[in-house]
Amino acid sequence: MTLKTIYLIIALVGISLGLIKPLKAQITPEEVKADAITYRHYMAAQWDSLLVSGNHAIDQGFDNYYFRVRLGRAYFEKERYAKAIHHFDKALKFAPADAFALSYLYYSHLYFGRVNQSRYLSHELNKLTQESYYQPPLVKSIYLEGGPSFLNGKNKAMQTDLDGAENIYGESDVTGNGYYSHAGMQFNLAPRLGLYVGYSNLGLYKHHRAMSADTTLYQRRYDVKENDYFISMPFYLGKNLSIIPAFRHTHFQTDPVQISYDFILFQYKFDTLDYAFDDYVYSLETRLEQDYYTLCLAGALINQNGNSFGQLTLSGTLYPFGNLNLYATTSLLQQVGTNSKEQFVFQQTLGFRPFKKVWLEADLATGTLRDMVFANGFVMYNTGDDIDLRAGLNVILPVSNHVVVSLRYQYFNYSDNYYTYENNMINMDDKLVFNKQIIIGGLTWLF
Repeated sequence: MTLKTIYLIIALVGISLGLIKPLKAQITPEEVKADAITYRHYMAAQWDSLLVSGNHAIDQGFDNYYFRVRLGRAYFEKERYAKAIHHFDKALKFAPADAFALSYLYYSHLYFGRVNQSRYLSHELNKLTQESYYQPPLVKSIYLEGGPSFLNGKNKAMQTDLDGAENIYGESDVTGNGYYSHAGMQFNLAPRLGLYVGYSNLGLYKHHRAMSADTTLYQRRYDVKENDYFISMPFYLGKNLSIIPAFRHTHFQTDPVQISYDFILFQYKFDTLDYAFDDYVYSLETRLEQDYYTLCLAGALINQNGNSFGQLTLSGTLYPFGNLNLYATTSLLQQVGTNSKEQFVFQQTLGFRPFKKVWLEADLATGTLRDMVFANGFVMYNTGDDIDLRAGLNVILPVSNHVVVSLRYQYFNYSDNYYTYENNMINMDDKLVFNKQIIIGGLTWLF
């Protein structure tokens, strides 16, 4: 075996193992021409023409930093952020320390709503450029929301013959109007780690009514107070994959009246009870954000007033244009565990951008929503009422680079059991069917 043959074998083995990069073929006149055309379109900001000429060059096999970064910029200017991310990623493979491509990759993720990736890239840009402009602030945003809720359950109870045909006894305890408020802060703790902490206050009243002999025996309005504490810590693993652990603690306080009958004194007794109890939700979401879709799988452990059960949530979001101009999210929620009722919920959300600075979201959830958690534990329907439908509309308005306002309307189908004493037994199968409407205004301040 000659020395030349030995060198050839070593070179082939090195190339196959990736240890030696083969020399690039000589640049052809066609590639030079494609480079000139794309450069002319780029300098003239002719983005539509650049998309045509740049993709044609890539299809011909001409692939280098300049073709990729020009295409990425064109897609960015056309607000097609998924495509922009793809080409800037390719450009950075040719020039890993290029601040221009990295900065546009950062903004592409940011404008595409990819919070975890943009946080990580901002730290990378800060290290690369040593410019404090890219250093993310410790406090990313402050979020405030709140509004009233309106229910017609009291009216339905007042119109219902609670003591039945025999006029012996009947009792209802339905949810009335209320209010809701929330305040939260989002933090940038580290390149891969974020934090959200929030506090919510929910106040509503219950309308308790009892009838006997076809007349109102007892009627009282009492308050239910709920304080919620929520924390989540998104951690970016890389490769568009994040995990988001979350914890929610809810404290309830109320003072219902227990009605009983004293068969010795032949009269009703009314005993006020002081209730205070706590609910806990431990949740973990895994999120994969790809160019045109996002997949989420979440599991939650729920401890509610002594009962423990679990919940699984699978959701997928599709971005057909590679941006936030149109998106659709489908979610499937299933309760699991020995103490659960094996409840199932289907949820569909559709969002679109009808105007430059206006987003609209329509939402529908159907199934058994009672005791279910949404948004990785941020929302839980735990007031004791049965809910089989939620429909809503959300308007989002970015007022400036720092202020975003929103207005959300939600409609719910509620039902609640009342019981009637007849035929020498208590019937608890009758239901009061009513609705709930919520109007919530939101304000986000971005730093």
